[in-house]
Amino acid sequence: MKKVLIGLLLIIPMAIVAAVVLVTNVVLITPDITVASVAIVDPDFYQDVDNVSLYFDRPGMQYQLAALVLPKKATNKKVHWSIENSVSYDPEYEGDIATVDDNGNVTINWTGTFDIVAKTDDGGKIDRCRFEIKSDVARSAYIVYKDVKLGETPGIDITTDEIIRLEACAHPIDVDLEYVTWESSDKNVLSVDANGVVVPQGAGTATVTMKLKSKDFVSGSEKRVAPEIVRTVQITVRGGVFPTALKYVHTDSISLSSIGAEGSTLVKSQNATLESGAIVFSGKTGYAVLEKGGKTMTLRKVESENSIVFENADVIENSTVIVGKVPYKLNAIFAASGEKASGARYYSSNTDVATIDEKTGLITAISSGEVTFTAEFGEEIISIDLRVRKPVIYFMLEKDAPQGIADECIYGNMYFEYSGEEMTGRLVPVRQIKVVAPEDLTGSENLSRFKWSVVSDGDIATIDENGVITFSEFEKGVRKNVKVTAEAKDSPYAGDSIKREYNFTVMYGVNVETADELTKAVNEEIDGKKYEVFLRNDITIRSIRYTEADTSGISGEKGEETRTWCNAPLRLSTSLYGNGHTIDWKHRDYDDPTAKPNIMGSNILVMEGPQGKDAPRVLLRNVKIKSSELPKSNTFASKDFVGIGVETKGNVHVQYCVIENAMYCMRVGSYDNEEEAIKKGDFAETLIEGTIMSNSSKFTCFSWCTYKNQRVVMKNCVYGQAASPSVGFSSGDDNEEHTCNLDIQGILRIYNWKQDVDLDLVGGITNNDAIDNILKEVIQKGLQGKRYEHLFVKDSGVRYMHCGMLFSGLNHENRVTVTGALEENGFDHVEIKLNELVAEISPGAAIIVGNLKPVTFYGYTDESKTPVKHNSNLVHSQELYKLLRGE
Repeated sequence: MKKVLIGLLLIIPMAIVAAVVLVTNVVLITPDITVASVAIVDPDFYQDVDNVSLYFDRPGMQYQLAALVLPKKATNKKVHWSIENSVSYDPEYEGDIATVDDNGNVTINWTGTFDIVAKTDDGGKIDRCRFEIKSDVARSAYIVYKDVKLGETPGIDITTDEIIRLEACAHPIDVDLEYVTWESSDKNVLSVDANGVVVPQGAGTATVTMKLKSKDFVSGSEKRVAPEIVRTVQITVRGGVFPTALKYVHTDSISLSSIGAEGSTLVKSQNATLESGAIVFSGKTGYAVLEKGGKTMTLRKVESENSIVFENADVIENSTVIVGKVPYKLNAIFAASGEKASGARYYSSNTDVATIDEKTGLITAISSGEVTFTAEFGEEIISIDLRVRKPVIYFMLEKDAPQGIADECIYGNMYFEYSGEEMTGRLVPVRQIKVVAPEDLTGSENLSRFKWSVVSDGDIATIDENGVITFSEFEKGVRKNVKVTAEAKDSPYAGDSIKREYNFTVMYGVNVETADELTKAVNEEIDGKKYEVFLRNDITIRSIRYTEADTSGISGEKGEETRTWCNAPLRLSTSLYGNGHTIDWKHRDYDDPTAKPNIMGSNILVMEGPQGKDAPRVLLRNVKIKSSELPKSNTFASKDFVGIGVETKGNVHVQYCVIENAMYCMRVGSYDNEEEAIKKGDFAETLIEGTIMSNSSKFTCFSWCTYKNQRVVMKNCVYGQAASPSVGFSSGDDNEEHTCNLDIQGILRIYNWKQDVDLDLVGGITNNDAIDNILKEVIQKGLQGKRYEHLFVKDSGVRYMHCGMLFSGLNHENRVTVTGALEENGFDHVEIKLNELVAEISPGAAIIVGNLKPVTFYGYTDESKTPVKHNSNLVHSQELYKLLRGE
């Protein structure tokens, strides 16, 4: 008996020494590195390219771009190139103004604007580069009447009591015009002035001819002479109710019969009355508007027959002159005769806004503003007010960038209110729609230059003159579609409306853009209640570390931490929509991402769902959770990470998420249920759907299973590299009522193959290094026997084992059942009797490890039944995301 005891005493230290040796034999794991960002750059110097402005030279001209994907060692750096927001400067052009190939090479076919979009295959991260392809000279032109471009053989019918205005339109719309002229073929039928105002003179038909020429194009030594473009319109004048629409008078009284206005009534006047069939003026100037049969005629009183007026001032007063487009010309005439007041001189009140040729009256518009022009003839001075505006050739509204596994972008209907830079804590149901290009239109002072309108499901949205949307109350959890339309008030030409639309989806909840906003929205009640949360940016949480791991043996700076069970800086009891953005963590005292505290990481988020089969779920959707930073070596070991990405309790739904770089990416909790787990049907307290987890220093998805009738569903999930099996469910006590059912639905892919020398099926589950390493050694050696040979595949003499799922209790009976699509996903299983392995490999270790229960192991043993081969890597891609969404 003494000999046996002495032998055991000798064996125990030897086993412990062996375990310590194993601890120092650190296995480095190559992680699955996901994409963080993409930038469009030039291919030579890799400088950011936000916008490109070129003059159109010829169809087929090219421009090369490149994409910079970070981090540089990302597993999948593939980029998809596309074109969005394509608008030609020539509305007649029907083809693609540009195309882009798979290598970022842009081919330009015509003038206009467009966005080149680079979207990563992994994560759907997006960058944009805006192109503006400027035109050289005008190639076509139109006569516009009532905002409609007239066709090839246009005709217009008017009556003698109508004054109309024709306008010119040139394409492409971005060229600057040198001149526009108008001419009538028969001045006895109608006259047309320099601004296209047509005044009937008598019944008949006449042709109006417009001649237009854009400025010659000069670039370096190259010059292109713009052609003169001629367009005509035939106008037929018929007799009207009145003989004319406008008449100037210089007498104090005039009878209606003398001007063909018998039977008319006075509807508007200044210093004028209707008395005994005559209009009587009481001042030196004034006007009278007569109406009959739905038509009107205006009488204007001037001081004398030699008084001057601006030709057709009634039509052009307060008009808008567009810089670089159709020029305006003022003409002073004698009111009585209509003859030109030769020798009149013209002046501008603001030459920074517009100048006017002193002799000819030709206006040159310079910049936006208000201006008064005067004409002087002898001692008489007249004036007219005009507006000058720079044209909106194009503009772009903000555009959503759907990303993440869900490939979506959802807004909340509320934002946090701020007073200066301080958050008040109140919520406001408004959203400012932004103009993002060109730069001179992006300021808030320019928002009134657009006509805004909105259409929404259930009429939940209204919009003001500055593009500010106000949302009304609507039901929680329901998606509403909103369409905003903005139309430029200052389009280049009357016939070309410059409009843009922006569509987005909104739900009832609060948008968060900063860590402070996220923390408040998740952890606190606002106005006495919790709101659903919508991420608008990537957000980094800065705090002390939350962990339950024993970090005492970890060398290097660890930073302040709290040893805690199931606690984190974010405690989510409402739903969070991530929109593909990332929530990561850095220690509040360490900025360097590669500092030891940031590599160790922290718990980040606890999901606190309600209890009960009929209780609603807490939803975590389309967000990336990153608990730790990778070391500089871009490899990690089983002791590197100490944080848990997501912990769950109660009814929760983790959907379309990416969780990575953690001790456990997810640890699943539950609550006691009376209904047997395996009989719950479609109900599961924990539903994990369409989610990817990878890079865990223990198990990727783990549960202690210390609840009555716990049920977990994994639907369309993918797991990547882990130091241990990717899925580990362990019976944590001897209570026979504590059971768990894991149900596999849809696809389940696990990219976690190990060489036989790297196997670690236990994953540090005992939190005792000596015991863990004894078990690791026993399992490594024990699995080398023929009994378990079918678990391995061989390649060039190296054996690989798939570390898929482990269900155990170690010192407790395994009370976890696994159901669902196991065979369909290529999984085989085996029961490993640890006691037998210990007895075979290291009999003396039994005193240390105790009486171990069998464990059940699931993995791929036949590579022909699974797409996950031993040399496969987990690659995030749009194709994979479609599978995860069940498409």
